[in-house]
Amino acid sequence: SASAIQFSRATDCLGYITGLPDMHEAFVDLKTFKRQWCWPAEGISNRQMAPAVYQYLQQNTALLDQSAALLTSFALLETYPCR
Repeated sequence: SASAIQFSRATDCLGYITGLPDMHEAFVDLKTFKRQWCWPAEGISNRQMAPAVYQYLQQNTALLDQSAALLTSFALLETYPCR
């Protein structure tokens, strides 16, 4: 059904958006590269990341031909900068 397909796409999207920061943390821990974005002191849930990425995509439609990894990174860099 259409709702099952939409749910599947939503969970795929959420999985991707949360997987990229997991990879980022692994590379930071391995000292492969320095931290690029910083979570709030109270932490962040997986479901809080998706709206940040969605909002970034809506505001930057000219960039939509870029890779999902790059777009997700741009969104997280803008939304959760290290200070």
